[in-house]
Amino acid sequence: MHKTRFIINSLTEFVPIALFIAVAESVSFSLGVKVLIVSSVIALLISYFLEKRLPYFGLFAATTILFFGLLTVIFDNPAFIIVKDTLYYFFFALLIAVSLWYKKPALKFFFKDYFLITSRGWRILSMRWFFFFIALGIGNEVARATLTPEMWAIYKGVILLVTWAFGFYQLKLTKKERLSEGSAWGLRIK
Repeated sequence: MHKTRFIINSLTEFVPIALFIAVAESVSFSLGVKVLIVSSVIALLISYFLEKRLPYFGLFAATTILFFGLLTVIFDNPAFIIVKDTLYYFFFALLIAVSLWYKKPALKFFFKDYFLITSRGWRILSMRWFFFFIALGIGNEVARATLTPEMWAIYKGVILLVTWAFGFYQLKLTKKERLSEGSAWGLRIK
């Protein structure tokens, strides 16, 4: 069940981004943003329908997409949706840093339904994602300053793939730091 939930949450969080990139590149950036807004809301509804609950990350992502996407559409200015990523990445980096300071890893709060790993594993995972989010925020600012909105959409696609690869790489850590009740990869079985 948890494996299914993980797959559903991943798809509902990443499919809207993939649709945005496809439409932004094939039709227009503006229409891509509209598709992103609508598909994010639909993804949340699908997630709720299938799981009878809303995933924390998905809810936060959809809320920021809705807010910055509407600003982009209302003011016809792509800068709003582009800067959203910088704010999003730095917000999560800050959240992770504060949670580590208080010795309560935020990632454990968000992903405890998926992973059964040691406290040490949660700390290491949190530190890795902290640095990754910092790098993503800096990278997005460089891209925002140097790329056209259409080129930024391609950049966002590359970042999506890099994020997936980085996330899957973390399974090596969850495997090493797994609790005995978890699967061989530190995932919840039930």
